[in-house]
Amino acid sequence: MGKPYIRVRRNGGILRRDNSCQVSVGCDESSYTITGFEGKSNLKITDFSGQILTEVSYTKAICKGVVLGDDVLRLTVEARADRSLVMALATLYGLISGKL
Repeated sequence: MGKPYIRVRRNGGILRRDNSCQVSVGCDESSYTITGFEGKSNLKITDFSGQILTEVSYTKAICKGVVLGDDVLRLTVEARADRSLVMALATLYGLISGKL
């Protein structure tokens, strides 16, 4: 059996205020950190050098006077980031943390 393509390790502990995960992608072991904050629905994804790739927040969206709800994601993605990977990591974190 081959090596897994994506490996996720949860770093959180009982006394930590942040819920972070280390993510290794592919055979080149590119590493990302997903950090979510306790009590908030925000998270950020950083690369191996610590540069922020994306920030995700849940917002109450209003479009032309119509309230869309509390479950609308707002993503701020850096131009150099792979958008498909960012969405996969945000979804993965939501499933792991029970926020999706």
